[in-house]
Amino acid sequence: MNKIFLVLCIFLIIGCTTNQPNSGQDSDVVSVNPSQPNSGQDSDVVSVNPSQPNSGQDSDVPSVSASELKQKMIEAHSKLEYYKVKATVKGSVEDTSEGNVDTTVSDIMTETQVDVKNKVFKTTAKSDITKNGKRTTGKVEAYIVDGTYYVHSLDTGAWIKASLNIDLLIQQNDQMAQYIKQLSALPFEISGEETVNGHKTYVIKIEPNASNLLPLQDAAPRFSSNTIITFWINKKTFVLEKVLVKIDFEMQRTLKHTKSTNEITAEFSEINKPFTVKLPAKALNAQSGD
Repeated sequence: MNKIFLVLCIFLIIGCTTNQPNSGQDSDVVSVNPSQPNSGQDSDVVSVNPSQPNSGQDSDVPSVSASELKQKMIEAHSKLEYYKVKATVKGSVEDTSEGNVDTTVSDIMTETQVDVKNKVFKTTAKSDITKNGKRTTGKVEAYIVDGTYYVHSLDTGAWIKASLNIDLLIQQNDQMAQYIKQLSALPFEISGEETVNGHKTYVIKIEPNASNLLPLQDAAPRFSSNTIITFWINKKTFVLEKVLVKIDFEMQRTLKHTKSTNEITAEFSEINKPFTVKLPAKALNAQSGD
């Protein structure tokens, strides 16, 4: 279960969810010039049909081809410094081994602030996991402040700190970058346009195969997956608004058969709005976990 959940966190990690209200204002979000020329445009890439009805489409925001969108998207995210993400992970795993069946149902919610520029991070996570009928819940918050990683169990009140590779931790928890890296590495077409949280977006749907999705080399020959990932990209700023990942898979190993269904939702907000993370006073007395 831990190995499977870790792999799923590639798409997520804690990350993104409920429809967060947003006034729709885009003026304070980094924007890429839609009129920027693109001499390398693929001639055979499907473009959004400009004549397609879209009652909410901005008249001053032109449709783009998939290759243009990919370039603008990469450029926009290279300028990203601050953001907030809410995420949910809902899943079920059934492991069968020598006639015994273990069933786990999980519901995890996270809310994360990421300051890529100053290497600051704050997240809170709530978990509700039921394994073979036994339910456990948990609440945790974590910080990266002044080059130190702090973890606080809201259930026990215990604080632990560690001097880890902060650059790597920020990279691993930069969910926006992780999703864009995945999307940029795969071929895609623009499937339509929708409004998300008051923002007009391009919709991209991809169905990666198992080799692109899960780096489990030992299990790949016995692995089957049905995966759909949907991305919503802001039409004005070309920044990621929302991601929905649906994964159904089965994996056969020597002594164990695993069947799992999972859904990950992530929504991003407060793009490039600086924030301050204040470490609670009790964290200063955290026990060292080094």
